[in-house]
Amino acid sequence: MAPAVTGDAPETVAPPTTGRTRRLPRGLTDELGLPVHWTMPIRVDEWLGGGTTPTEHLQSAWCGRPCLRAASPSWYDVVLTTVYASHFLVGLSLAAVLWVRDRAAWVQWMRRYLMICFGALVVYVLYPMAPPWMAAREGLVGEVTRLTGRGWDDLGIGRLDLFLQGVGNPVAAMPSLHAGIAFLVAVHAVQRLRSPWRWLLLAYPALMSLALVYFAEHYVVDIVAGAVLALAVVAVAGLWERQPGVGPGQVGTVRG
Repeated sequence: MAPAVTGDAPETVAPPTTGRTRRLPRGLTDELGLPVHWTMPIRVDEWLGGGTTPTEHLQSAWCGRPCLRAASPSWYDVVLTTVYASHFLVGLSLAAVLWVRDRAAWVQWMRRYLMICFGALVVYVLYPMAPPWMAAREGLVGEVTRLTGRGWDDLGIGRLDLFLQGVGNPVAAMPSLHAGIAFLVAVHAVQRLRSPWRWLLLAYPALMSLALVYFAEHYVVDIVAGAVLALAVVAVAGLWERQPGVGPGQVGTVRG
């Protein structure tokens, strides 16, 4: 039965968690007695979409009505699934490359990577929020389907969908860490590289954001929050590295 929604008040009904969720943020949230938020992102996305969430618009245009998870995927499903899955590799792969090639650059990247991960963790604990696919199951938004991983079905690796959907806390939607890390990777690369082609890297967070909304994993407001968090991390890390005695590739303390 769908939970009752009154105005724009955050819904306080928490969905069940499983052994596959990130126990730390969900467990702390339960201990603190914090409610799961449902309606705020729906209202914001409906405002952005002219009364209908962008997820509903995208799935209606690209997946059809009804949008069936078992339907044959299109080429863009393959592309967007690959982009979505890259989240689990890009940040740490970049760290591995920098560790081998440039230790100072590795320290600089890891400082930002850890900052965004811990920053998102704090928000997940204090502001648990349900994603669109979960809200749809409760009848709070129009009919949308969780399409994550569908693009790989015809490639014979559709079973990896169990991994893609099974990783993470289902109510850790705000901010989107997928979007945040994608924005962080792109901005960090644009700052470091000098090639005029470096601006094309901004296509990565754009495609990631599109995948997250289309797959019903995140609302647009989650993605905006992830981008804001990434830019805040870049700004704070830059300020820290400009302090006397702390260079970009140093882990020292600020000298008095």
